[in-house]
Amino acid sequence: MIIRNKPTKNFEDNYFTHNRKLKLEEYDDDGKLIDVIEFSQGDLWQFYILKNNSCSDLTIARKKDREHFTGKKLELVKKLLYLYNEEFFNEDTLSDIEDLFNTYTFEELEFALTFKNDFNNEAGFSFSLHDYWRMRQMKFIDTLKWIKNSDGMYYAVANDGIKGMSYFEQPTRKQAKYQRVKNGKRIIFLNFRDWKEYSVNENELHS
Repeated sequence: MIIRNKPTKNFEDNYFTHNRKLKLEEYDDDGKLIDVIEFSQGDLWQFYILKNNSCSDLTIARKKDREHFTGKKLELVKKLLYLYNEEFFNEDTLSDIEDLFNTYTFEELEFALTFKNDFNNEAGFSFSLHDYWRMRQMKFIDTLKWIKNSDGMYYAVANDGIKGMSYFEQPTRKQAKYQRVKNGKRIIFLNFRDWKEYSVNENELHS
């Protein structure tokens, strides 16, 4: 076995390298192990940086952290981890996510992730220019706070389910009529409390 002794400093204190080894195994055509190269902790850290690509990657987290969440919660956690793209995964990352689960419901977290793509700062909904710039200024935690503190949001929907213009606030009767006449869409209210859609009576909207 070959062991690379690349000089390192303080890697024993690193979340990813402590008590871990990176090995490259070579097998013959019959599947028999014929060689092992064991890399240094410095090489292990470089492997992590390359594999992680500066994003929080649960697949190479420590065993206890990989097994912290299961099922649907785990799938949601994987999506949430992409929000930590400017940080290295560490012992505080899952604690931060656990705090999110303690503060916000599963539905609120899921909707916040679909509401806006935080990587390119674009919404998953169509907005007027005014609401568009409001959305652009919202970070993920701002979106969650908005969902928590709002009754819901409005959007125009066609009979085939395709969404059109969306609104942070209740649209006017004129806006609703425009969507109905020009785009063949009706106004729907998405309730953030029960996560059900309700048809909005155009005549009950303000002028």
